[in-house]
Formats: sequence, C-alpha cells, structure tokens
Amino acid sequence: MGQTDRSIVINPDYEEEYQLDINSKTYALLIGTDKYDYFPTLNNPIHDVEKVGDLLKNKYLFDTEILKNPSSNEVISVLKTYHRKLKKNDRFLLYIAGHGTYDNTYYKEGFLVMKETKSEALDPNLLTYLPFQHIKSITDNLPSQQVMLVVDVCFGGAFNEKIIQSRSGVTRNYHWNADVFLKNQLKEKGRFVLSSGRLNPVSDGISGQHSPFAQKFISALEIHSKDSIVTAQKLQLELQTLSSNPVLGFFGETVGISDFVFKAKSSTSSVSEKERIEVLVNIYYGYLKDLSLEFSKKTFLNSVQLQKIANEFYIMAKSGNVEASFWASYMSHCRHGIRLSEDEKQEFSQRAYTAFTAEHFDQMNNEHLLLLTILQSEGMVPIQSHSSLQQLITSSVDDKNAIGYFYAGRYCKRFKKLKYEYYYLLNGAKKGNPFCQFELSSLIFKEKEKLERLGYTDLDYESWLIKASENGLQRAKDVLISRGITE
Repeated sequence: MGQTDRSIVINPDYEEEYQLDINSKTYALLIGTDKYDYFPTLNNPIHDVEKVGDLLKNKYLFDTEILKNPSSNEVISVLKTYHRKLKKNDRFLLYIAGHGTYDNTYYKEGFLVMKETKSEALDPNLLTYLPFQHIKSITDNLPSQQVMLVVDVCFGGAFNEKIIQSRSGVTRNYHWNADVFLKNQLKEKGRFVLSSGRLNPVSDGISGQHSPFAQKFISALEIHSKDSIVTAQKLQLELQTLSSNPVLGFFGETVGISDFVFKAKSSTSSVSEKERIEVLVNIYYGYLKDLSLEFSKKTFLNSVQLQKIANEFYIMAKSGNVEASFWASYMSHCRHGIRLSEDEKQEFSQRAYTAFTAEHFDQMNNEHLLLLTILQSEGMVPIQSHSSLQQLITSSVDDKNAIGYFYAGRYCKRFKKLKYEYYYLLNGAKKGNPFCQFELSSLIFKEKEKLERLGYTDLDYESWLIKASENGLQRAKDVLISRGITE
C-alpha cells in the first residue's frame, strides 16, 4: 500500500507556471463576545476565538487580530482598516462568535448582538444591533480576491445568500501543485461564509470548553494542518455531523467556483498521490451533486470534467496505485466519463479488492473499509459471502462518512431488502447526506404502503426532498420544481 505516497511528476507544459511565485498573505480578524449589558452571558466565545486564532497563527501562518467584547462601532472601525491593509492577492478571514438574532417580520434580516445591544423591549427598532448586511457590505468591498466569514452565532445562516452546491471549487485545474492551485483560486473573486447553523439557534457549549461548532472547526484545522492544500470545503467535511447543520455558502460579488484557501504550501513542486486522490474524489462527488435530473438519467455520463477526473485516476492506476485502481474501475462501472475494457476493469477491481482485504483482515486497518464493501455491494467483484459482506457494511457506516449509508442502502435495494434499505437511507439522511436524503424521498414516494405495513410512520417524502435540495443536490431541486413544491 506504500504506492499511495508516491509523488506525481508534473506535466512539463505547466513547468514554467509552477516556478512563478505568488505573494498572498493571510489575515484573520476574530471577534468574540461573551459579556453583554442586556443579554445573558455566554460561556465560550472568547475561549473559542483565542484557540482558533492560535491555530491560524501558528499552524497556518495567518496574521491574526482578536477583538474581545467590542462595540458595534469598534467592529466597523477595525474592519475598515483592512481596506488599507489588504492587497489583491491576500486572503482575509473574519471569525465571529457570540449572540445573534433574526427579525422575520420587518427586516427579514439577521443581526449580531454586541456588548451594548439593548433588548428588543428597550430597542424595538433594533438600532443598537449590528446588521449582518453591514458586515457583508464592508467585507464584500475589501480589495482582496478572497474573503471568508466564519459565523458561530444563532441564525448565522442568514449570512448565506446561496449555498455552495458542490465541493468542486477546483475543477478547472487538475495539476495539484500547491502554488499553482492557489494562483488559480485567486484568479476569481470569492466571498464565502461558513455558518454554524441555518436560521436556527446554536449551542454555546459547556463552560470552559468550546461551542460544538468551534470544537469541530478547531479539530478540522488540527487534522489538516500538515496537508499541502487546505480549503474551506475540505474543512466543512469535518463539520457535517453537527446537529446544527453547518452550511457553507457565499455572498456578495462572488465570481466563478473558486474555494477559500486556508493553506496552499508544499515543500516540493509535487504533492502526494494520496492527497491528489482525495481532491479528485471530492471533485467527483461534487460533480455528481451538481448533476441535473435529466443528465443524471443518461446511461453514460460524459463531460470534459468527468473525463479529466477519470483520466487522472487511470494514469495512477496504470502505475500501480491501489486506491486509484478502485476509482478508475468504479467510474467505468458507473459509466462515468471512462470506458475500460473488461480485462482492465477486472484487473483494477481485483487489485483493489486483494489489497483492501489484506489491509482490513491481516493488518487490522480500516482506512479503505468502505471501498472494500463497495467493490462487492456494487457488483464490481463477486460477493464471497452475504453474511460477511453485511458485517463489513455494518462496520463501514459511521457518522464521519455518511456516504457509507448510501451504498448500504443501494446494496439492500439490489437484493430487495426493503426494511434495511429504509434503515440505512434514513440514518444517512439524518446525518445530512443529500444522496441518502434524495434516495429516501424516492423510496418513500414509491413504497409508502409497503413501509407502512412494516410499521414505519412519519413517511413524508417532500421533507427529505427539500433537505436534499437545501444540501445542494441539483436533481432534488429539479424534482421540487417539476412538482411545484416550494422549499
């Protein structure tokens, strides 16, 4: 399995571009408010911004500034200083932790509650509140190409003007040199916002610890601190299991499909195959999320993007990379952008199956357990034993990798196990996986009477279809539109 750590030889056509340095500084302003004149004290905002700031400074080399319990005027004044400080290729992060509220009657707007903010009884016109729109306007007009807001306040989802519908912010360049990746991301203006929830309250957490969102965000920064490339969408993957349903979106004058870059630094002109595969897999699933309902029904999905992804996997597979062998075979099996000969498909599938089986059973390593189950459950290799496979499926589904529930559901559907198909899809849907939510909606729509006879209740297919759409699955949105269902 050591093959997955080999470096990639860069395409010589890009060699000159790789040698071009880009001067891109990173700045972070972190605002934490836990003491209020008219609102209950919070436990953790200051503690949260201090820890996040420490990680950004020491692990990601951000120039950090922290405001503790500032007034609205101080926040606006400090934000304005970044108009003079930032250059075009710089990146700016604003992290906000504290109280938030939302007016659904007069303003249809979210507000930050600052130290001096009065209660609505004393300030019915909300004049002492800091509107989200003020923050968005100032940050949108900053001179840097990339600006990101991370908002850990109640109703922070109001910052989002549109949810990012995929993890495909890097599909325009498939040569994963860190410096060139950053250069390409900075070609387009991007305004991003990661909120701890949607239009809902979020937890402050236990005193002396961190809010649930901050704890996961901190953990994500720590997990990926040694990666060559770290983006907002990569960090968001670590937050998917939170019950508050964090959402990554964008606002203001966002152009194209770039991604906020926390870090893009490698010690050589190449990155490992392992990291390259991870990026490609994220792009692939992001592409599948963006598929329209009509296009997703085609018997062979073909596009320039899919061909590039599949070709990357194929090149690495031909050189012996086991994980790339799986993905090249899988994409051919699904008829996504590549048609392998039967001999090659069998060779790649068997290579992956043999390696993953030894890895799991002999080395007690579960890194590729999900891929091992997919090889069998999707029919890429023969199923040796259904009972053994079912045990593997049970072990492969977990909170961090909710897509496993999707494949478990597909296996049960393939062998007409309706009860277990519903069970796995429901669990994956509850974890926030849009593929599970869409398939669960379809299952309920088609098999509602049978599910009722099995004793299941609360079979509302529309609610799961809406959730899938909210989580960026384009075909779910298409179905809602075709049926006249409003989100």
